[in-house]
Amino acid sequence: VHGKHDTSKIEPSHSIHTHKVAVKVAHEHIPAWSDEAFFRVPHVKDYLNRSRFVPDSDKKYVVMFRDPIATVVSYMYYEYGSKLSKENLSQRIQLGNSCAKTAANMALLYRVVTEVLPPVGYQIYPMFFDEMRTKPARFVSELAQLLGLTVNSKVIEAVVQETSPEHMKSVQQNHDGIGQYSGLSRAGK
Repeated sequence: VHGKHDTSKIEPSHSIHTHKVAVKVAHEHIPAWSDEAFFRVPHVKDYLNRSRFVPDSDKKYVVMFRDPIATVVSYMYYEYGSKLSKENLSQRIQLGNSCAKTAANMALLYRVVTEVLPPVGYQIYPMFFDEMRTKPARFVSELAQLLGLTVNSKVIEAVVQETSPEHMKSVQQNHDGIGQYSGLSRAGK
């Protein structure tokens, strides 16, 4: 599952890193959907020049899609939420190029997922953040099914409970497991 830290490997020896490229293309005002931006991603040309493979049922890539604006706001709140007022946080989002960098990263990831991975044998499984948030039990069940796992409903209920925002906030506020739960501000809000 491709997460915040884009070190997912699609082959044992080659990571596909898009974040650093996204920061550079946003700074240089290069359109993220352009080939100029896309071919700056390390190893993209190597993968595109390989012979094509038949999809392999063992090579699955689950990618999580989330609204870019929601991603920027969430990240900025995580980083600065407890330190800045809402007005200053809003101003920081508007003045910085966080939106451009996040949008560029998402565009580059989309191209990697749709243009690089399928030809080298990966089956792509898109999942959506909003569905995870609004229908967590269904999301966990679908993810388990994609991964070929059989999970009973009691385990799914436990996963949903342990990863609920309420539970994670209480863990953070009680200082149990600090650093184990991402997605919370450092103040536990």
